[in-house]
Amino acid sequence: MRASWSGAWAVVLLALLPGLAACGGSSHRQPTAAQQQAAKRWRAGLIRWHHDMLGALDGISLLFSTTVSLSGLTREHTPETNQLESFEQTLTGCTVTVQKLGPGPVQFSEARRYAVRACKNLELGERLVEEAVTEMRHGAGVDLSGAAGPLSDGQNEMAVAVSVLRSASTT
Repeated sequence: MRASWSGAWAVVLLALLPGLAACGGSSHRQPTAAQQQAAKRWRAGLIRWHHDMLGALDGISLLFSTTVSLSGLTREHTPETNQLESFEQTLTGCTVTVQKLGPGPVQFSEARRYAVRACKNLELGERLVEEAVTEMRHGAGVDLSGAAGPLSDGQNEMAVAVSVLRSASTT
C-alpha cells in the first residue's frame, strides 16, 4: 500500500510543478516603481520627439506650399528662411534627440529601432531639402522630388514607432 501512495504523490507533484514554477520560480518579475517611472518618462519623450518631428515636417511643407513663402526662401535672412532653418535644425537633431532618451526599456526596443530608422531618413531628407533650396537660390525651379521619398519614409517610420510604442505600453 505504501508504494501506491508514493506513486500517487509523485503524480500529484508532477502535476503541480508547472504551477509552482510559475508562481515563485519565474524570472518574470513585476517592474519596480523606478522602472515603471523610467518607462513612463521614455514613452513621454518618444511621443514628444514624434510631435516635434511632425511639426518640423508640417512646417517645411507649408513653407513650400505658397508662392509668397517660396519667394521668401529664395533670399537669405527672411522670416521664411529663418523658419526653414529652425525646422531643419529639428530634423538634423532627430538622432541626438532619440539618443538622449537613453536605451529605453526592453518593451520599447522595437519602437526605438523604428525611431532611429526614421531619423536616418528625416536627416537625409533635410539635407536634400537644403540642396533644393540652394538650387532654387541659383535660379532653378522648386524640386523637392529627391527629398520627398526620405521624408515620407521617415514620417511613416515615425508613425510605426509610435504605434509600436503604444502597443507595448498596453501589454
